[in-house]
Amino acid sequence: NSAGSATSVNATLTVNSVPVNKPPLASLTAPANGAVYVAPSNVLLTASASDPDGTVAKVQFLNGTTLLGEDLTAPYSFSWNSVGAGTYTVTATAVDNLGLAGTSPPVTIKLIPTVTVSYVDAWSSEPGTDTGRFQVSRTSLTTAPLAVFYSLGGTATNGSDYQPLSGSLT
Repeated sequence: NSAGSATSVNATLTVNSVPVNKPPLASLTAPANGAVYVAPSNVLLTASASDPDGTVAKVQFLNGTTLLGEDLTAPYSFSWNSVGAGTYTVTATAVDNLGLAGTSPPVTIKLIPTVTVSYVDAWSSEPGTDTGRFQVSRTSLTTAPLAVFYSLGGTATNGSDYQPLSGSLT
């Protein structure tokens, strides 16, 4: 007021803290890190997930950054079908009821091709000009070279009944 005095009123201030949403936890439980499969193969991905302050809404399964599939209910799993030859890095990402995500440590798996050796001419003969012929094939398309090592066995005499093969196939 104009006389130089002031009046104050006591007030109570209440501060409410806003809880911080904690990310969910995800763990890829299968396959094991370093697992090897024969390609093509179906690979079952399974995960466990929990959320310390809410609920898990879904678990997504990824190869690198590519979404393979998701599961909305526990137990969380996804069947990755007809996976070709190659090396893959997969993860599981749990997403909670507020949209926050937590990702598992990565797991590396390898799918190797199947190599098949088959007769092309099952009627080769000794002695004669009808030599044995074989076809080497493999599953899955891949850009990686493939070395096939082979051996011959039996009772024939080297140099008189057959000529040894040499080299490798790529």
